[in-house]
Amino acid sequence: MIKDILKGKSLGRILMNKYCQKYLGAISGKTIDFGSGKNPSYIKYLKKDIKLTRTDYNNNKNPDLVIDLNKKIELGDGLFDNAIFLNTVYILENPTSSLKEIYRILKPRGKLFMTFPLVFNEASEPVDYWRWTSQGIDKVLRQAGFEYIKKYKIGERFSCAISLANPFRKLKYLNIIFYPLALFLDKILPNKIKKLHPCPLGYFVICKKYNA
Repeated sequence: MIKDILKGKSLGRILMNKYCQKYLGAISGKTIDFGSGKNPSYIKYLKKDIKLTRTDYNNNKNPDLVIDLNKKIELGDGLFDNAIFLNTVYILENPTSSLKEIYRILKPRGKLFMTFPLVFNEASEPVDYWRWTSQGIDKVLRQAGFEYIKKYKIGERFSCAISLANPFRKLKYLNIIFYPLALFLDKILPNKIKKLHPCPLGYFVICKKYNA
């Protein structure tokens, strides 16, 4: 964690990368990443022989394909074993329609790996429409056709508090204290509160396409 802090990474990014390391590091086959940007932080966790197609709406980021998820994806059905969609779902004008398109291009039993923001500052890059609760995630993914929805909380109340205090992110050496302290306070928060009234930064989600 200290290395990531000194690189200026946010607490949310550090926590998300732990899930990426665990779950994206185990995937194989043809994989497509939506909204990848120039240098996705999870790349280092992938197997060396992974067949990755990077996409972005912005051609300046040098993607393999330019894809606008607010439009129909000009790719055939059932092409990919995995889809990755991290930190970008808030730009979707019609999330259900866009996720149906992702569902369509996945092979049967293909997996989708996503992150959904809940407590996060507005990020108009280029737009910002949505924040997602656990039940909202279930609903939109099931409407798109996905099953086996597994959700992992990214942080809790104290992680949210320190993340929203964004200026502290620039004080790297102070974050060596603040980030572990926030995680410790998240951990000792009563389980009843975390279960009945969760307040994470967001969710790391894995779901599958089961149709034949």
